[in-house]
Amino acid sequence: MDSTVEQSGFLVTLNVGGCYFTTSLPVLCKYEGSRLAAIFNGFHVAPKDEEGRFFIDRDGTNFGHVLNFLRDSQLPPMDKVKVVYREALYYKIEPLAEVLRRHRSVFEEEEEVSFAEQCPEALEKVIEVTSIFRKRFAGTLNNSLEVALQFPQAQAWKSLRKRDNPAGDVSIYHPPQELNGGPARQDHRCSSPDVLLGEMSESDKIKHLNFFTRYLDRLGYNVTVSERDCGDPVWCQSVEWSNGPATTTIHCAKKLHILTFQ
Repeated sequence: MDSTVEQSGFLVTLNVGGCYFTTSLPVLCKYEGSRLAAIFNGFHVAPKDEEGRFFIDRDGTNFGHVLNFLRDSQLPPMDKVKVVYREALYYKIEPLAEVLRRHRSVFEEEEEVSFAEQCPEALEKVIEVTSIFRKRFAGTLNNSLEVALQFPQAQAWKSLRKRDNPAGDVSIYHPPQELNGGPARQDHRCSSPDVLLGEMSESDKIKHLNFFTRYLDRLGYNVTVSERDCGDPVWCQSVEWSNGPATTTIHCAKKLHILTFQ
């Protein structure tokens, strides 16, 4: 143990990134496995500044919250949870980290990191989405833009009939076997998607979309997710309506997930 600590009656002065603190040796050594306990039990060496204070090369802005927890288990305010959690990890104060890990802002971020590690394709795709968005915003003064995503899915079709009344257009969705279409139907590729994603379960689709929105939110973007049909016109054929058959345009009814940036 450092003789300066012993001679000062167990009081310790610290310089943490330019912020000064005074506390006691038992407080700093409260948790045996922590980085602070290792320093002040003599297992690690901490340099001193010109005034003789122990120097820790770390942002000291939130170190006071760490000390308050060591003193009397006081937790940081809600708006400081994420930054204090990072300090708890650095100083290896596991009891503090364990409590803060329960907070939504922390466990959601950890879930994102874990998800990105387990599914690197998701991270690649959200970076692609961000790139598309920035390029589109760079060339416009619009305050809202869209990026369309599409997951693999079975082909679906709908016929759309225009109506000259306030009720608007009428759509009828058709099973593929009820329609012909020939080569146009077989060769169709949706023109709307900006980003194509891989085959996955419904639950994994939700995880991907949640990951995208949280990732983009951390970048400062306000993003909403909606769903709509592709809507590409593909071919024309006779369709039976309530007032008889009529030649009707058949549209692609595959689903798109729309990320709207505001």
